[in-house]
Amino acid sequence: MYKQCTTELTTARQRKLEQCLLELLKSNSYESITVKDICAAAGVPRGMFYRYFDSKKDALDALIDHTLVEYMTSEVFVTKREADDPMGMRALLQYWKSQKPLLDALKRNKMEVLLLERSIRYCTQEEPVLSRQLEAVGRPSELEAVVFCINGVISTIFLWYQSGFARSAEEMAQILRALLGPIVKRNGAE
Repeated sequence: MYKQCTTELTTARQRKLEQCLLELLKSNSYESITVKDICAAAGVPRGMFYRYFDSKKDALDALIDHTLVEYMTSEVFVTKREADDPMGMRALLQYWKSQKPLLDALKRNKMEVLLLERSIRYCTQEEPVLSRQLEAVGRPSELEAVVFCINGVISTIFLWYQSGFARSAEEMAQILRALLGPIVKRNGAE
């Protein structure tokens, strides 16, 4: 498990360690990277790593979770949906395109499923906006619908990534809106 930081300083230190892990993943396999390597890249003593993470896996989980939080708390997600993209799919796709280094690292290490697992966990357990929508609907199948949607979105992001982002974000957003729109409308979450 990783520590939930409460100050700007501790948050910055934790994010620095996460970013050093990501930098190392650009040229090394996940298995070959050690906590010592992460600390050396960050220029911090090993003990500092353990103030924030219990393991290297926790640092990777935190990196993914904080990437999800960054988008889910962004102005685009929270307040500035565009009239022609009410579900925010285009903005979501553009955000993930900007996260290519993380997608590269996950693909290179055959860890794509980790993004899916962390996304499902975040959106069903952590994200208050989605949690409120689930409570408001109150149907037992709602959780399954959300998990289905998240699976579709993350799978689409990886397929788009694997194509070298060959289609535009708008084209991909149209596909996602067509696939997910009926589910979102049915559940009153739009």
